[in-house]
Amino acid sequence: MAISSRSRQSGATLAVLVLLDVACIGAAFGIAVAATEPLPRFDRPIEQAVYYLPCLIIFVAVWLFTSLDEQLFGTWGDETLSDYSFHVTKAVAEALVVSTVVMALFTRPGVQLEFLLTFGLATLGSILAFRLATRLVVWAVRRQGLDSRRVLLIGLNDRTERVMNVMRTRRHLGYEVVGYVDPSPERGNTGLPSSVPRLGGIDDVSEVIGSHRVGEVYVTLPIRTYYSDIETISNACAARRIPLRLVAELFPLKVASNELMYVDDVAL
Repeated sequence: MAISSRSRQSGATLAVLVLLDVACIGAAFGIAVAATEPLPRFDRPIEQAVYYLPCLIIFVAVWLFTSLDEQLFGTWGDETLSDYSFHVTKAVAEALVVSTVVMALFTRPGVQLEFLLTFGLATLGSILAFRLATRLVVWAVRRQGLDSRRVLLIGLNDRTERVMNVMRTRRHLGYEVVGYVDPSPERGNTGLPSSVPRLGGIDDVSEVIGSHRVGEVYVTLPIRTYYSDIETISNACAARRIPLRLVAELFPLKVASNELMYVDDVAL
């Protein structure tokens, strides 16, 4: 099975983020060792560093697990900087608590509180600074039209206009609308910019996805009226392994590889 360039890029991005996170944690560990008074049993800082090495290993393992659970390794997050900072801080706190408990119960007696506090604060500061700087750089790149998500809109109604408005005003999210598909050609593209063309009807979705290198599909059609059409669209997206998001007013319907998310007040 062929792997898309987006998948390869995502894998490479994940590997780089993991390595840089580990580098930040390692630097924080070195700062904590150098900044705290060594235990009486040790004459040199290197001996204390070796003594606390299990804490570093446990912390890195828990951090990676928590970061994956909080989806902190994705570069396509739509949350604000404050929300993102909260999730990073939460992940660091959880990793520190777990590593402290494991160190105290199973590996080393007499865990030094000063070291743990210094290590935790240094880790939080380094990772938070690195992650926020990365997020700001990614946003700046997307504002220039690079690293964008090519989006196909399906349906033409008030919800389509709302989604389009959010994508145009939130340029840092990197949305690039290639066009829309609608089962009623007589409606025209009322409410959408003239630069957003109609690319066909429902039967053309699979061909449009391939010819326009679409990365995400957003459906604004009424569910009950177009249920069978949405199922067809879902199968087309699943075949090409791209996410299908159903824009809902009251509840999310999960089809293909969907997940609930919000862009401004638009439920997807």
